[in-house]
Amino acid sequence: MATVPNLHLAPVPDAKVIKVVIGQQYGQEVIKPASPEAEIFCEMANTKTLTRRLVEQIKRLGYRVEVVPTEPKEL
Repeated sequence: MATVPNLHLAPVPDAKVIKVVIGQQYGQEVIKPASPEAEIFCEMANTKTLTRRLVEQIKRLGYRVEVVPTEPKEL
């Protein structure tokens, strides 16, 4: 009988990275793609933003998710 691989693998140091920006829209948290790789995941999910659940699934694939800080806007 074949064994099932462990899906909860720790990220490897040279793992691929996707970049995201966390913001607010209508009082709700939104995770927007900030790299071409993150945009591909959005396309695959048929959404413009990522969900926390989708981010966890991306991590399980061995990707590291890096949050890009946003600069305060001046008026």
